Amino acid sequence: MTIPFIVRSNHEQLARIAEFVDEGHMKPIVNSIYPLAETRQAYEHCLSGHMRGKVVIQVVE
Repeated sequence: MTIPFIVRSNHEQLARIAEFVDEGHMKPIVNSIYPLAETRQAYEHCLSGHMRGKVVIQVVE
């Protein structure tokens, strides 16, 4: 069951998270990277489930 939710960004919290990443305390886990032209395939990949990490859409090369 999927429950929709709304996220409101908080600049101070995002800046602190960026510091953690920059300092090596947190490491994002990337499952796969798709070019913008393959966004549909990326979405379908997400729907397949059983993934570890995020699917990234690369906007610029």
